[in-house]
Amino acid sequence: MHDKLFSRLHQEHQEVKQIMIRMMNSGTEKRGNLVNELKTALLPHMEGEEKVFYTEIMDKNETHQITLEAFLEHRVARNLFNELENSRVDADDWLARTKVLKDILEHHIEEEESEMFEATEKIISHEKMDQIFKNYLQEEKGFKDRLAA
Repeated sequence: MHDKLFSRLHQEHQEVKQIMIRMMNSGTEKRGNLVNELKTALLPHMEGEEKVFYTEIMDKNETHQITLEAFLEHRVARNLFNELENSRVDADDWLARTKVLKDILEHHIEEEESEMFEATEKIISHEKMDQIFKNYLQEEKGFKDRLAA
């Protein structure tokens, strides 16, 4: 159902936002752990969205443009995350990188939860959304397993 997928995505978005807030308010001693926590929450989520959800709605007129934007926002967020992960926690620009990543993610989440979810509800059946939800969970779990390995 739409509610299952959208509820799950919303829950994961909230988790990422909370981690980002903690990162913005953290001292250098906690930053490494928070980056790892963000990695575990964010990367599997983006992978699942891209490989399962976005691919299902990409070719629909109503969601084509917003899906293109979402893919690009993920790319920018992933690149910034990689820079952050590879930088020293005491680097002068660590907080600036974190702030820019937070801003990009918040913008992305807002558009996805309003425009994309609303448009998707109109064009994808409940049965298809149930399958997308199941596939999303599988993809996300597989990515988390690969991260842990």
